[in-house]
Amino acid sequence: MAELEAQGLIWRHVGRGTFVGARPVLNLTDVTYLGAQIKPEQVVGVRFTIEPQLSRLAALHSTRSDREQMRLCVERCRAAEDWRTYEAWDNNLHHAIARATRNQLFLYFFETLNSVRRSIVWGQPRKTYKPPDDYSSFREHDLILSAISSGEGEQAAQAMLAHLRSVYSRVLPASLEADH
Repeated sequence: MAELEAQGLIWRHVGRGTFVGARPVLNLTDVTYLGAQIKPEQVVGVRFTIEPQLSRLAALHSTRSDREQMRLCVERCRAAEDWRTYEAWDNNLHHAIARATRNQLFLYFFETLNSVRRSIVWGQPRKTYKPPDDYSSFREHDLILSAISSGEGEQAAQAMLAHLRSVYSRVLPASLEADH
């Protein structure tokens, strides 16, 4: 089930059931409005605030199935044959962490943030067709997953923060100048 969900073939909602297809999109009017109002640096600031906390909560509340789904995403990121596939599995990993919090309000905030983030064009130039074998995010993902799997909330939060800093040092270095 975790693999089917990670592939976007089904989605699950605690207390409601399991459904075939992709998870329904949030209110597109809100996402469109926010996407037009928000600067990329603001997205970064919100991610730096929310995602470490999501990782901390995932370390406390994740189930074995949640951790298996995260592990699948980490493995698929590493095996990606192109950047688009990598980015899809990376997105699935971050979403799996948010789901593992078992907090629907946090999940809603994450999904809104993620939809706005994906609506913004980042313009990151790629010099290779796929992530290199030594791509730093692979190791960073491993550290996040290890901390979550060990139930080490603070370590998971710090690993996520380090990962986001690493990503934005490449994608949007100016965003790191402000204290997040």
